[in-house]
Amino acid sequence: MRIAQITGFLGSGKTTLLIDVAGALSRRGIRTAIVMNDIGEVSVDARVLDDLGLEAKELPDGCICCQISGQLADTLATIQEKIQPEFVLIEPTGVAKPWMVKRATEYTEGSGPAVISHAPVITLLDASRIDLLLRAVRRTVESQLREANIIVINKVDVADSDALSQAHAFAREANAHARIVEASVLHKQGTDALVEAILSEQSTRYEDHYEQAQAKRVRA
Repeated sequence: MRIAQITGFLGSGKTTLLIDVAGALSRRGIRTAIVMNDIGEVSVDARVLDDLGLEAKELPDGCICCQISGQLADTLATIQEKIQPEFVLIEPTGVAKPWMVKRATEYTEGSGPAVISHAPVITLLDASRIDLLLRAVRRTVESQLREANIIVINKVDVADSDALSQAHAFAREANAHARIVEASVLHKQGTDALVEAILSEQSTRYEDHYEQAQAKRVRA
């Protein structure tokens, strides 16, 4: 079961991108489920999901990576048992840390036959609000960007050139290795390339990430 995280601070465009990516996968005949917290950026009508052939599960009791990691593992185990999806798209809350979500998803392997792999972690950065984000929640946004494999500078259709330059500089400062792309997910600009990345590229497992981090500390 392949896990794809779409992360970012509240209002960055996560839900819009998640539904677009899920629809694209479904149209390719890929069995897809989505898991999201109930504090979504966009109200997702159940009929929209039905039309796309998607299964959805909300986690209303808290942040995926914090209070209810066990519930996430149980949810994934149930999804695996009932529909056996090829892909599960996860939209954590705006303060979730991607490595914690990876850890929670990998708990599933202890309760069933599913083997978890991870698509690239996609983190959205809202260029239209970059000044506000840097003033109010810089550390939270920075921690999300640091763990991304792909950083999406979103809302390029409404951000001015100074804001775009600032967003790019902040993203690169936070993560020297991630691929940075520009997009307007509301207008579906850049979505196709992200779908291809989710299908063809890999992200490390939590256990690998943890072991590498520990090895670096020992060498230091």
